[in-house]
Amino acid sequence: MTRSRPEPPKVASIRQVGSAHAAQGDQWALVGQDGGQSIRVGDRSLFVFSDTLLTDPRAGRRVTGPGGQRLSGIFLGNCAAWARDDSSLDEAMASLDYWSDDSGRPREILHPTPLETACGVRLWPTHGIEVDGHVWLYYLGVQQLDPGSWGFTTVGSGLARFDPDRGACERVRHDDEWCLWPHLGGSLHVGGQVVRRDDHLFVFATLRDGAYVGARLARVPIDRIAVPEAYEYLVDHTPRWSPRIDDAIDLGRCAAEISVVYNAYLDRWLMIYVDGFAKQLCVRAAPEIWGPYGDETRIDGLSCRPEVDFVALAFVHPQYSQNDGQTIFISYCQPMFTQNTFLALTLRR
Repeated sequence: MTRSRPEPPKVASIRQVGSAHAAQGDQWALVGQDGGQSIRVGDRSLFVFSDTLLTDPRAGRRVTGPGGQRLSGIFLGNCAAWARDDSSLDEAMASLDYWSDDSGRPREILHPTPLETACGVRLWPTHGIEVDGHVWLYYLGVQQLDPGSWGFTTVGSGLARFDPDRGACERVRHDDEWCLWPHLGGSLHVGGQVVRRDDHLFVFATLRDGAYVGARLARVPIDRIAVPEAYEYLVDHTPRWSPRIDDAIDLGRCAAEISVVYNAYLDRWLMIYVDGFAKQLCVRAAPEIWGPYGDETRIDGLSCRPEVDFVALAFVHPQYSQNDGQTIFISYCQPMFTQNTFLALTLRR
């Protein structure tokens, strides 16, 4: 039986609780980075990031910093780190221990091929899940066709198997292709949130069609995660599933990047994202992971620099929640090279 749409979530308060620590080492300093999804691995948290800018006095490339200053530095398309302290989100992010190269500088964990590098393809991790000691990590291949703009084009979504002990990452290939999910004529992002329930993984995706972005949901048996043909796509809320991604129903408006988490305080599933240009946090609720998801609650209060036109990449970190999720902690990003910003969102019944 299909359950009715729940009422929009009620909010008691929202407050900014700080920004990520500007990490540094002997040969590098972190200027800013995008992303910052967290994945539980045992009793630790693995944080994965996309574009990351490091200053390096030995590098010749110059880039523009937050205040318009010219900086010498290098870009990483992605990187990852362990959080050594899980007592709070800001303390965890201040204790990040990055996988590094021989010089001690943070390094990429997802490696493009020489041809991809020549074509300007970057690999951005989205989300993942630990299974039997390894992390299955979903990622995007993106190109910035106009280096003078924020115009990124998604060329596909892939999957990698990451060894968190060695920092080694193997990209899954199928029929000699890394792109397990093509762009479908729009901008498809697969793996923005991954949830394990019993012997299945539930994998959220988003699909852009012009200015509209809608959410999709797939499921796959855990032991077949690397087999694209094993994925089934939600076609209604009873729920029913189809092997064809084109049959997937739209779970409603969202952003390209979303978090979907179970909230014990409300006994609801919450879909959380930002309206980037309105600079508002959006929250929708559902009785089950497959929906139906109700109307948005829109919340002001996303602080950003005056020159910033939009914000993005709002991610919930449920391991730091308080009182069964009455208060949840969220990070989000600003463009032009800055640190992640943290919010505390307190809900009410």
